[in-house]
Amino acid sequence: VAEQILGLDNVGRGVQLGPNQAPNIYKLLTEACEILQMEPPALYIRQNPNPNAYTLAISGRQPLIVLHTSLVELLTEKELQAV
Repeated sequence: VAEQILGLDNVGRGVQLGPNQAPNIYKLLTEACEILQMEPPALYIRQNPNPNAYTLAISGRQPLIVLHTSLVELLTEKELQAV
């Protein structure tokens, strides 16, 4: 239950990135996934002054990655891709 609440919180408070929403950041994800030969997880960005990133995987649902806006502002594109 806690995982489901956390998942809904991220979807509700974050912005899902994609080819039309912050395409430069989304491209970093798709490039990394091609190298790793995996499907890209959902990618969200949340307004937060504390630099952080985390993943969440709930059984039966698409995994997701969450980036805080302050982390995106601090890192170069290569550093962000490594996260």
